[in-house]
Amino acid sequence: MTRCRIARTAADAYALPAGVKVPDPAMFKRLHGLIRRYLSLAVANVLAEPVPLADGSQLDWFTPLGGQPERLLDLPEPEQPRVRRVLDTRLEAIRELARRLPELDPECTDAPALLQATAFPGDDAIYVVGGQPVVIFWAYGVLPRFEPDAGAAVSAPGRRARWTVVAAAVLLLLGVAGWAAFHFSLLRWPPWGPDYVALLKAERAEGERLRRELIERHSALAASLGHCALQDQVATLQRERELLVGRRDELAAQLGRLIQSCKTP
Repeated sequence: MTRCRIARTAADAYALPAGVKVPDPAMFKRLHGLIRRYLSLAVANVLAEPVPLADGSQLDWFTPLGGQPERLLDLPEPEQPRVRRVLDTRLEAIRELARRLPELDPECTDAPALLQATAFPGDDAIYVVGGQPVVIFWAYGVLPRFEPDAGAAVSAPGRRARWTVVAAAVLLLLGVAGWAAFHFSLLRWPPWGPDYVALLKAERAEGERLRRELIERHSALAASLGHCALQDQVATLQRERELLVGRRDELAAQLGRLIQSCKTP
């Protein structure tokens, strides 16, 4: 597989958060495979592949995407928001996969590493290759910490008293969610992945367009062939006309000679 080198950096350009393992080719291969399996190749290509040099002092970062690598901050400002939106969407899909991975594959232990991979030092680590965002020094950022709301804590008796209301509300929400999922075609897996219904619809429309184009070209070809056949017939008639004219001239000459011989005493 052809790879494009995005950048060569010092291996110690950023410090890893405490307790985080250094990303290496083996970790990249595992995480890339998980993302590709449960999401898509486009989402997996958000992470650049780290390849340390022989002495370990520098890192080469690679991507299978084609194109000229550019730093996000070097792009014109009007183009940067689109790249950020695409990057945010794909990183959020990876975070959601990390949260669901223990259910999808109970034997896999890479959920924490997958979640940590979505954290990077800053905009200097974002590159754009072929219009797609790619992150180097992934896992070198600090994940945000979510502290529980102190006002949300309630006593055990209060929780028991509200159980009936909560259960009824949950059932109502499940019913509404089921109706919405059926009505809006959300029953697909993964829900954050490609919209295969839309893709199939687009492919059918493209197939119909190609079918109409094929019919039009077939009709044009038939008309062209008919025109060529008519030209051949015209050429044949012209040759026959020339032969008949020549024969007529010969018969006229013979007739003239016969008439002349009859007049001679």
